[in-house]
Amino acid sequence: MQYQFIQSSEVNATCQAIDLAVFGHEVTTPQFLAWGTERFGMMNRMTLLQVLFNLIYDKFANGSRVSRGRQKFGDYCLDQGRSTLSPEALYSDITNHLPDMVEGSHNHVLTSKFSSSSQCIALQMLAENNTELSEDNRTDIALLLSSCTGVESADVPTALKALARVIAENEEVDDFLGMTGDEAQVWLESDPGLVGTAFRAFLARHGHRCIKELDLHSVSWGMDPHTLVQTLQVMVRHPSSYTSVKKVTSIDQALDSIRSQVTPKTKRSLKFVLPMCREAVVNREATKSQIVKILDGFRKAYRNLGQLMVSEARLPDADLIFYLKHSEIGELIRTRSPSLIAKAVRRKRLDAQIEATKFPEISVGLPRPISASESFVVPSDGSELVLQGTPVCQGMVTAPARIITDLKDAPTIQNGDILVTHSTDVGWTPYFPLLSGVVTEIGGLVSHGDTIILNATKGTVTRVESKATSGD
Repeated sequence: MQYQFIQSSEVNATCQAIDLAVFGHEVTTPQFLAWGTERFGMMNRMTLLQVLFNLIYDKFANGSRVSRGRQKFGDYCLDQGRSTLSPEALYSDITNHLPDMVEGSHNHVLTSKFSSSSQCIALQMLAENNTELSEDNRTDIALLLSSCTGVESADVPTALKALARVIAENEEVDDFLGMTGDEAQVWLESDPGLVGTAFRAFLARHGHRCIKELDLHSVSWGMDPHTLVQTLQVMVRHPSSYTSVKKVTSIDQALDSIRSQVTPKTKRSLKFVLPMCREAVVNREATKSQIVKILDGFRKAYRNLGQLMVSEARLPDADLIFYLKHSEIGELIRTRSPSLIAKAVRRKRLDAQIEATKFPEISVGLPRPISASESFVVPSDGSELVLQGTPVCQGMVTAPARIITDLKDAPTIQNGDILVTHSTDVGWTPYFPLLSGVVTEIGGLVSHGDTIILNATKGTVTRVESKATSGD
């Protein structure tokens, strides 16, 4: 990190590196930079020293934060032994545990901060003295970080592949493939042999994850593994989805593969910095898992509370509890206020409309929803279309695009598809072993009938075929 870059009043490699580390793509414009400079001023040497001191402190403190979090939240569950007797007791227990979420979130913020900061430093090293990041710089940072080992979120598809292999090797595999989703779930949950043991072990380790896992209203895999079971059936039918093994790339191998033109001195510096970058990714994902585990404890407790309130005629529908603030739930328990129930019903009615409303990633002034006329328009003549993005790994594949705009359509994913969606989280990972590529974007990109080339090395998506079909 060079001091003159930090002092620059122009959008340069430092700004671009920060954007990539925090946002995943470049967002800073000259106007944004001017506003930031006007508000906060330029970084001086004392501020720079303070930033560096905080980075060094976080480097050594984050490991212990992760360890303490594992000890405290590793098997997190709100104590409901006494609480299930009454809504008042369960509400009190939930209230007493709210500081756990604050602690878990604080740990994740700190590990994420160091992960972004160390990635930013590595990017600037790759850029050397250039004023802007090159395409090679962006590709190389993806290569250097994508081969981390021990990342908890990355263990989900790996563990799922292992589970699929166990099922495929079982003598009752044909029966499993012929079962309905409900029947297959019962078999996996009750099997006394290797299959049942592997399935229960997977849920014990990853059962707190799900799609939209930071939403209390979501249902985790441990609460309802139905979609997980359906995905396993598809995987077992396609051995290619669980036989592939991720290649582990060492620091030396990764550095030998970079295309950025760096000096031998910089390469040696990168060899020192990269282990910290990779460790930071591991710590960041570990604290993210801890947050989700805490949230899963709360979502189960709130669902139990909703059912208790229904049994005592305090709520007409247990699901309405997710449309009330925590303080409002307490007030409803105390007063049985009909106005609070009406408010929850109104919020639930608006939920689908709010979910469908999309906003620009960055707004200047009052945020304004994106209208249909502002959506991306794809040429209808079938001509080649190339979009530039930010790669997160290397390689190239040509396959059908599977556009998922609604989470309920995720089970339609077929083996070999390229998933194109707004964004993904760990809840999508059961489908990853089936996919040949993933593209996340904002808004519609191509129709369901298109074949696309995903070049993750260059960070491009190319439409090569258009099959116009009614209803697309």
